[in-house]
Parts: sequence; structure tokens; C-alpha cells
Amino acid sequence: IPVFIRPEAIRAEVGAAAPRTDLVYAGWLIPAKGVPELIQAWAPLSDVRLRLIGPCEPAYVPALQALAEGRPLELAGVVSRREVLE
Repeated sequence: IPVFIRPEAIRAEVGAAAPRTDLVYAGWLIPAKGVPELIQAWAPLSDVRLRLIGPCEPAYVPALQALAEGRPLELAGVVSRREVLE
């Protein structure tokens, strides 16, 4: 769900014809931002890729991976604005 972003503007900026089946979070990867709840809500969705973008303390990564229950969790780290939109 885009927050403060117009999806049509994103598609126009990156040239995407249609949205993919991705769930993308961009922000600090900390418990206060609801990241654990996001991972738990995503875990049962077998056809959706979860990509977490943003800074994360290395010590927090194992906890996030444990919440993913063995599903591949993409931790992209800090990336450019362009890559976030893509």
C-alpha cells in the first residue's frame, strides 16, 4: 500500500506498465515501525515477495529472518530513491 505516494506517478517515473506482486517496506527496520507485524502478516502469502528497504542493525537481522519462518526475506539495505520506486 503506497503511503503518501501516487501509484500512477511511480509507474510513470519508472516506466512500469503494471504492478508486480511485491510488498515493499521502505524505512528504518526497527520494531517500533511495525516491521515484525508486517513480516508476520506477509508470511502466509506464498505468492507475494517481501522486500524490506532501509537501514537495519545487523544484530536485528536474525530476529527478522526467524519471523519469516523460512521464507526468503529480501533485506535490501539502503538503496537509491530510483530503486525504491522500481
